[in-house]
Amino acid sequence: MLDVFLIIFTIYILGIISFIIFFKPLYILKDKGWFISKIVGLVVLSTFVWIITLLTPIPNLSYVWRSTFVLLFIISVLVLIFSDNRKDIKSFFMENKFQILLFEFIFILIFSIFLLLRVYDNNAIGTEKPMDSMMLNAVFNSYNTPPVDLWMSGNTISYYYFGYWIFGGFYSILFSETSNLYNISFSLIPALSAISALSFVFNFISYKRKDKSRYIKPLFISIITPVFLIFSSNLYGLLLIIERIPFVPLSLLNWINGEKHISIVNYQYFIPSDFWWWWKSSRVINSFNNNESIDFTINEFPYFSFLLGDFHPHMISIPFFITSIILFFGYFVLSKYIFHPDKRPKISIYFSLLLILFLGSTGFINMWNLAFLVLLTLIVVFFTLVTNNFTFKKFFKSKFILELFLLWFLGVIIFFNFYF
Repeated sequence: MLDVFLIIFTIYILGIISFIIFFKPLYILKDKGWFISKIVGLVVLSTFVWIITLLTPIPNLSYVWRSTFVLLFIISVLVLIFSDNRKDIKSFFMENKFQILLFEFIFILIFSIFLLLRVYDNNAIGTEKPMDSMMLNAVFNSYNTPPVDLWMSGNTISYYYFGYWIFGGFYSILFSETSNLYNISFSLIPALSAISALSFVFNFISYKRKDKSRYIKPLFISIITPVFLIFSSNLYGLLLIIERIPFVPLSLLNWINGEKHISIVNYQYFIPSDFWWWWKSSRVINSFNNNESIDFTINEFPYFSFLLGDFHPHMISIPFFITSIILFFGYFVLSKYIFHPDKRPKISIYFSLLLILFLGSTGFINMWNLAFLVLLTLIVVFFTLVTNNFTFKKFFKSKFILELFLLWFLGVIIFFNFYF
């Protein structure tokens, strides 16, 4: 239990550090970066350690992570002392204390729920858990960067391992062994995912300060957002309910299911109790050839992954991916850059640096997410063209497209060792 309290305390300290450092650069965001501060802190800390251990003789040891943490703490203190942000920070907390307390309560609550789940099912056996455990232990114990592949002696990991690097490194700030690394880190993912999603809706929802019902929207979104992102599923659960209705024909169940419906045999009251009865919910899209099933597409949803317990990149990436989208929209939409590409708004160089880090690390955490951010970039380009009546020739000579290219280029270059 002490491990849990130390992790929570440390991630809040890291969040406060990053909030202070990036408070002014993230002025465009309504929450000034508070709700994503823990995620920002994790990426900044991990990127710094990854670069210095990659490019210098400095080893990937716990004292390096601790020293970097202390360095960031000192920087935040200096920023607080020598900048004029103190009054603005105090004002922000006073004006948004209701939302802050509510959202942080949700963060702790969801962390506790999934920690309890791991307490009752804390093994790393089956599915892809052994590989995930290997990756975590590899980044935790490797002396050099890139980490040594524990399954292929003499080789380094050639997989997108940055998510493991983030949590393995963060854990090493406090502990010298990995007994609880898997389960505590796992429990942080849904909690960080919820708070990043809440940050997204908080930054893009509007209400009038004098509106008497201004607390209703934050209360509503704080309930509905984690439910949809963290706990909801597809309609397989509805299929199981329909199955319990005696007069529903089997042909309908077969049609809904995509092939021959396999009924659940064991029920305890209304709750299925067959072994891994919920596995089928991740295989509900089927393909056929000459009426024969040829593929059950894997379509996992977050709660399925959380329940399964795989500490895999597609799950690790959720909070970092959402934060990337927040920064991306903040940079181009909230700053009104896409509406006035001929006139660059006042965007802090530190905001640009954060966006570069998140764009670059997206593929390093989970390569599959990179395609969506590339698509999002193309949508922004198209929207800017249409909105501003640009010709292609004029647009591609503009500073806007040059800056967009530089953001991506620098993001990839920073993590060159992985991409190349």
